[in-house]
Amino acid sequence: SHIAPHNQRLWYERIINSVEESHWVVWCKGTRTGYMNLKGLDSVCSQKSLDGGLYVGNSKVKHGLLGYAIALMQLDIAFKFLFTMKYETSFRESNISASRFNKQLGYREISRKDGFIRVAITNESYNKAKARLIRFFK
Repeated sequence: SHIAPHNQRLWYERIINSVEESHWVVWCKGTRTGYMNLKGLDSVCSQKSLDGGLYVGNSKVKHGLLGYAIALMQLDIAFKFLFTMKYETSFRESNISASRFNKQLGYREISRKDGFIRVAITNESYNKAKARLIRFFK
């Protein structure tokens, strides 16, 4: 959907100094290729559980593992640098690709509501999945 420039600016001004959320533009080979974020109820540096999401953009850089690379980086930040105990995210029930992707990363379903599936992953589950996936990045 289209976001008006004014609304985009308001969002940016709200998040620029926020300690409750962190946002990253993902670059690959000098090209913007995606986006990821982490959110907490308070400072992301002191949360037992974080929420967030990621997006692989429409760019000239194409690779089947790009989404996995972004997710691994996002979860490394959450677990290894922010020391959170659990990370959660949501996706539409109709998004079969997201369901498969999250299962491969070690997420477990925790709820369904209003057409969305909520999933969570712990550091332990993440480390097991990362051990299986990291070979594709060497």
